[in-house]
Amino acid sequence: MFKSTTLRAALALPVLSTLLVALSGQPAPAQASRSLAGTPGQASVTISAAAVASSAHYQANLALNCTPSFCSGDFPAPGAKHQLNLTRINCVLVATAGSTFSDGDIALQNANNRALLAEFLPTVYSSSDGFHTLNEAVDVQVASSQHIDVSLNLASGTTSQAICAATGTLDTLQ
Repeated sequence: MFKSTTLRAALALPVLSTLLVALSGQPAPAQASRSLAGTPGQASVTISAAAVASSAHYQANLALNCTPSFCSGDFPAPGAKHQLNLTRINCVLVATAGSTFSDGDIALQNANNRALLAEFLPTVYSSSDGFHTLNEAVDVQVASSQHIDVSLNLASGTTSQAICAATGTLDTLQ
């Protein structure tokens, strides 16, 4: 029993130290990568830490494409040797008077448009004239080839237009 507990703790230490370096925002002394295999039916997770050469404020606007009850769009990938630390999303959805907002979300997607993570966006304000706003703190790290997909849905009414803004920091990696 004691040997098993000690062995699990010894195996977890390198993974935890890599995770702490990645979350600390401090430059890592060297490139590190660990892979955690999931149980059957679960995805595996790869944790990478790379040295940050510089960091800059990030802000971008995105006009969404709308159908009668749905609006969506993709913020582009940060690009080679970059990672985006997304901290806030705010959106406005303009629809017909009396419309009802249903739900919104952002999805972190890989280069093949496979969803890796979703965070849901509740409405902050909806007016009777069809003006719906969202303003949510998020915590999503977007790797160089990943991107953020935004989706906004109405329960009733017809969309007219929607726009979202994303803010955070853009790191340049060594």
